[in-house]
Amino acid sequence: MINYLALGDSLTVGVGAPSPQYGFVPRYISMTNKELKKYVFCENIGVSGATSDDVLDMVSNSEEIQVLIMQSELISITVGGNDMKNAALQFLRSKNQSVLAAALKRFNCNFDNIIDTIHRIKRYDRKNYILRGMNLYNPFPNTAGTEAWVRRFNQHIQSFEGKNIRIANIYPIFVGREKELLSSDKFHPNGKGYYLMAQSLNELGYYPLY
Repeated sequence: MINYLALGDSLTVGVGAPSPQYGFVPRYISMTNKELKKYVFCENIGVSGATSDDVLDMVSNSEEIQVLIMQSELISITVGGNDMKNAALQFLRSKNQSVLAAALKRFNCNFDNIIDTIHRIKRYDRKNYILRGMNLYNPFPNTAGTEAWVRRFNQHIQSFEGKNIRIANIYPIFVGREKELLSSDKFHPNGKGYYLMAQSLNELGYYPLY
């Protein structure tokens, strides 16, 4: 059996999918099960609207979540989309680039601390574990200025690639296909978008877990 902890924001919840089983987490569970031929037990603790501040608070201050991290061989994280969205909405009102710069700086610091905290919690765990993340797609492709900032967020996220942490590059999957892959709210993926996200995670493989 594989213990899987799905941690993060509304993408982990599956908001925008026609029903919960069409989010990326259930799809990824199915793909992992097929790939490794092991039962996957999942705790999904995604929270809609969660920012990097919220996810950092979850892993740093919740004993219950820290126990789940300790017990899990597979952990996925979705974070940063709400940081970017909130800053982009402020930017649209103010046209002040410093709003985006401040959001990026805060996110970078929080993301560093989220990953460090998980590794610290797992440091005495003798079992192999893998951490899987994904970069951000741009839900505001028609808004001038947002593209460059999404790339900056992604640059930091992707800098964490290592032995047991890998980042799915979902950004190019959505470029030019927003109408096809986003739900009616024009922010969250639809069922097809979530399927492609799960596929991207699966394609990262499972080393050194198996």
